[in-house]
Amino acid sequence: LIFGVSFNIATSFLLACSTDYWITVFLRILAGLTNNNLSILRTSLREFFMQQGADDTTAFSMLSVAFGASSIAGPSVGGLLYVKLPGAGALLPCWAPPFLLCMVLYCISLAVVVTWLPETANLEHRNKQEAIIIEKNPNGGARRLLRETKFILLLVMAGGHSYIFTGWELVYPLFARLHAEAGGEEWLTSDIGLTFLVGSIGLMSYSLLVYPKVAKLMPTIRLWIWQWVPPIVIMPLFPRLVQYALSHGFHHKGWIIRLLNFGSQLVVSILLGSKFISIQLLLNSYVAGQHELLALANGYLVSTQALVRAISPLSTGSLFTVGVHDHIIGPALPFDHLALAGLVCGVACALAFEFI
Repeated sequence: LIFGVSFNIATSFLLACSTDYWITVFLRILAGLTNNNLSILRTSLREFFMQQGADDTTAFSMLSVAFGASSIAGPSVGGLLYVKLPGAGALLPCWAPPFLLCMVLYCISLAVVVTWLPETANLEHRNKQEAIIIEKNPNGGARRLLRETKFILLLVMAGGHSYIFTGWELVYPLFARLHAEAGGEEWLTSDIGLTFLVGSIGLMSYSLLVYPKVAKLMPTIRLWIWQWVPPIVIMPLFPRLVQYALSHGFHHKGWIIRLLNFGSQLVVSILLGSKFISIQLLLNSYVAGQHELLALANGYLVSTQALVRAISPLSTGSLFTVGVHDHIIGPALPFDHLALAGLVCGVACALAFEFI
């Protein structure tokens, strides 16, 4: 973690000073290669609660709240710095202030990690456990997670969820800003931002106050499955209901259209956003018998989520373009494909994971 945060400090400073496109691309690649902080953080948090013998549901819920708060503050503060402090004159490029702020925050994080964060990995115990596994299974050695069907299903569930959540965050503002002639709502950026703000506040409140209580009432895999049902229904209905309302004379910023937007955003943000907690709890349970696999499993999970977050904008954006230019299909096409992906990756794979 210290290594990763240290490289974050360096790459943020270099990105703030870079004015060459290919150097910037190289720095972004370097930042990605040296930044495994998320999987390390999740592993450390899980190991800490295992050592305490305590339930970690609330802890991962609070982690989700922290991510939600940062997702609101980050773009807002970064955009404000970009507009109000355009590069501090001729010394630095216009994107320098946001990156310099990132560098300062990383420096604070490094100080906190070095000063207060305890080491949770018991390497001596882990090496002994690996030796015992090899003695018990001399032919195969340790478990190979990528050869286990249930673990592959878990990765598909996680990847599909990230694909859909990212796709919704992309296609919703595209649809909302679309001209009425093309089937959109003609909403302003401020209107869309307010919708996302309400969704984020709903997600943080649900994750902190409701999710830990609901998780105690049913198995995590059942909670995962049932939370897919409303978003799968809403995603294909939302653009069609909006177009139906607009075609029948309702104002594009009237209370009916606002209710459809805010209601849909709340359901998707809360139920899909809280699944980041569920997938982590499922992974923790899956490797609960062999704690030495936790870091590796988290690494696979984060890598899968990062990969699909790169693919989702390409595929979802392409389908949106096809739908807008094809009057028969319409702009609902990308919403339909997200719902179908949720049905396959979210529900079908989860059922297979439960009963295998």
